[in-house]
Amino acid sequence: MTEGAQQALRRIMENYSETTRFALACNQSDKIIEPVQSRCAILRFHKLTDAQLAHRLEEVCKAEKVSSISRSVRYLSSFFFQQPLPLRGASIHFSNFFAVFFLLL
Repeated sequence: MTEGAQQALRRIMENYSETTRFALACNQSDKIIEPVQSRCAILRFHKLTDAQLAHRLEEVCKAEKVSSISRSVRYLSSFFFQQPLPLRGASIHFSNFFAVFFLLL
């Protein structure tokens, strides 16, 4: 996001801070201008290992009542996410995950 766009976002955040909550995600927080950073709670997340990701995907599948998942989840999580990935990235790929998962059943 350009500095000009961030300035515009800052003004929007100022004008609507009473009625709106903003959630921003970035890879490099130092690229965000100080006025925007000062209006945010900064939360940093570590990338998950394949084992952690597989465990979380199993929990989601159980909550969604998808059966016979353990071996497939481990295989697919290592296949789709060969390098550690933030959990927010997992949700992006989750539809692809299920598309392949159901082909294996």
